[in-house]
Amino acid sequence: MKKPNQDWFNFYVKELEGAQQQTFKAFDKYFLCPCCYLPTLTERQGWNICLMCYWEDDGQDDHNADKVLGGPNHDYSLTEARANFCQYLISYRPSDSPGFENGIKKAELKKQVIEKYNLAMTATTIKERKKLLKEASALLRAIYK
Repeated sequence: MKKPNQDWFNFYVKELEGAQQQTFKAFDKYFLCPCCYLPTLTERQGWNICLMCYWEDDGQDDHNADKVLGGPNHDYSLTEARANFCQYLISYRPSDSPGFENGIKKAELKKQVIEKYNLAMTATTIKERKKLLKEASALLRAIYK
């Protein structure tokens, strides 16, 4: 006899198996979040929550971005979460309270973090890149005080 969630679990594991064969993009010592594409993750597929967009990295990526897998990201596809981040700087829908409101309140600081990351990615010296990444980290800490 199958357990009630066994079908979902088997589906979920099968979907994530495709991600294990990927090479994930990184910048400096961080991996790019699959949702917002910012270097905020210390590992991929490690269930870390991105501090910028709040996507939980369960391994979903481009290969299955249009699917709703359930799990930690509930009823979101990665494609929807990406579109939400582009519009609102958070992966949530406006109807998802209080998460959405909390993310929106921090939009100005998030814009500053994005600017620092973008500058770091085009920095011409290692010293300049490290300085910009340090500034981005300080802003991230300010967001979550």
